[in-house]
Amino acid sequence: MTTGQSSGKPCSKKPDVALLDFDGTLRSGIAILDFTAQLIQTFDLSSVYTKIQRSVALYQDGQLGYDQLTVDLPRLYAEALRGLAVDDVKNQADAFVASDPIAREKDSFARELTKMLGAAGLGIFVISGAPAVVLEAFSGVLRFSEYYGVEVGVDGSNYDGRLMLNPATRSAKTLLVNQLADRCVPRFGAGDSDADAPLLASSPLGIVVGMEAKISASYETLRLAEQGSWSASDRGRLERLLKLVLGGSLGR
Repeated sequence: MTTGQSSGKPCSKKPDVALLDFDGTLRSGIAILDFTAQLIQTFDLSSVYTKIQRSVALYQDGQLGYDQLTVDLPRLYAEALRGLAVDDVKNQADAFVASDPIAREKDSFARELTKMLGAAGLGIFVISGAPAVVLEAFSGVLRFSEYYGVEVGVDGSNYDGRLMLNPATRSAKTLLVNQLADRCVPRFGAGDSDADAPLLASSPLGIVVGMEAKISASYETLRLAEQGSWSASDRGRLERLLKLVLGGSLGR
């Protein structure tokens, strides 16, 4: 599993952390779909990309459940990477992030939120069905402490197509949250789907992103509009809640 600069070593004092989803929470869209769309510009992945598009279309039409989508997309993504050089995919991920609005817009929701959480003294932990190589590239912009994304096996210098880690599913997120609880203290959780419930349930402050997001209200402290509608009012409400939960004042 990939964990940014930290590699899962025990903490002498358990740090306070924020547990965040990525797709639909920090970033709009589906990272596997969007990143594969970039990869096909360089690599011959059209047949697999068509399968990914079809799965997303079936989900959007209500013919495929979200739970099945979180299984299908990582499997297809792993298939797409088979035979590709690790360094080539990393370079593509760096280019993908450089062109993303999160990197180009300093006041984007993701940058504002992670900056706020960092100022409150929280480590940023991302648990997501996005490709780990994409999360690695985003970590430089969004200051992730650790990230857990879809991992594909490597043989030598190339990907071998084996799906090694799929944190998209609710069960996988539950397992990771339980493992992290041994060395960190979740104080904030954010997500946009029921699969993210473990992130919210583990924390005293749970934020649901998206007014139509399907997630149990029992985990919800505050519901924010979509990323593109992040407002000064939303920020003010969240700052007040963070102060109540964490105490002290937030830096700017």
